[in-house]
Amino acid sequence: MDLIDRYIYAVTKELPSKQREDISEELRGLIDDMLEAHKGDQSHEDKIRAVLMALGNPVALANNYKSRSRYLIGPKLFDSYLMVLKIVAFAVFIGISVATAVGGIYSAEENIIKIALEYIATLLSAVSQAFVWVTVSFAIAEHYDASDVNILGNKEEWSLDSLPRIPQKEARISRAETITGIIFTTIFVSIIYFYPKIFAIYSSAPSGMKIVPIFNLEVLEGFKVIIALIFLIGIAKETVKLVAGRWSLKIAIITSMLSIASLVFTLLVFTNPNIYNPYLADELKGLFNLNLSFDLANAQYYASRVLIIIIIAGSLGEIVGALYKGIKYNNIKL
Repeated sequence: MDLIDRYIYAVTKELPSKQREDISEELRGLIDDMLEAHKGDQSHEDKIRAVLMALGNPVALANNYKSRSRYLIGPKLFDSYLMVLKIVAFAVFIGISVATAVGGIYSAEENIIKIALEYIATLLSAVSQAFVWVTVSFAIAEHYDASDVNILGNKEEWSLDSLPRIPQKEARISRAETITGIIFTTIFVSIIYFYPKIFAIYSSAPSGMKIVPIFNLEVLEGFKVIIALIFLIGIAKETVKLVAGRWSLKIAIITSMLSIASLVFTLLVFTNPNIYNPYLADELKGLFNLNLSFDLANAQYYASRVLIIIIIAGSLGEIVGALYKGIKYNNIKL
């Protein structure tokens, strides 16, 4: 029975999630019928192996259940694509809305109509770009999935022994984990890409609200392509986990490589000293009438170093965790 379950799993995991349950029942009934019709004095185990070999390569059988037309994103990934697209659109809406609301509260001198028009324009631009980047991410995944050699081995040669094990519960990648990762990545990137001025020090004064930006907005503008790449890599990493559904060494290595790439680009942005407001220390002194015995500029420098250490530590923790799970739950050959 374990061999039958593994075979059905190998077939249905290649199919869109909406089809898996029905086709699983259909396959199980077909296998039962073939076993009953199988003649001979073989053991039950040998009959099962003979029937499954007669059905053939699970990947080829799965292809018979789905169309292989020319498409940008095929049926295997389309359900996941729509789900990620909805999550990203929702996260973009939350991020831009919160940033606009905060910016509007602390910019009372601006006309409410101007704020609303800027919000709509920014939101449409953000959603449009998110759609493009998510589509590109899934198109790349579709291309490499279609052309890559299947984990069962050579496309023409396979054996029952190469069937993947049904993943343990502990080996499964939580959808909540991937969805949370997509949401937080999208919110942060959408704000820093479209509304970086929200990252500031706010203080009320008799003359009105005083705002001291943390970033040098002109310099940050030049990093927009890199910020977009960070978003693309982040979505790609969560997409890989979402589509795979369970940890393996291969998935751990892929996600770790994407984490390293994201870390490199992130450090490229945040280790650049020009990205921070060069007048931040002086403006804070004037804003709060500070008369300090230490150099506030040095404090700003060390604060940026702490941020970088936190980023590196977080990325390394994620990579170590992924590799640990990949090695522990690995049951396929790369």
